[in-house]
Amino acid sequence: MKKGEKSQVSVEPEKEKTIINGQKLHRLGFLLFYIYIDFFATKN
Repeated sequence: MKKGEKSQVSVEPEKEKTIINGQKLHRLGFLLFYIYIDFFATKN
């Protein structure tokens, strides 16, 4: 029983980490997208 509980506890933080990383990547992608749009707009 204790081993099962330990594995569950270790799995949950990993999920939270991946969610946080996903949000960071999403924001970074949006930032790059806007920079690209600005660069393109100024170029034309």
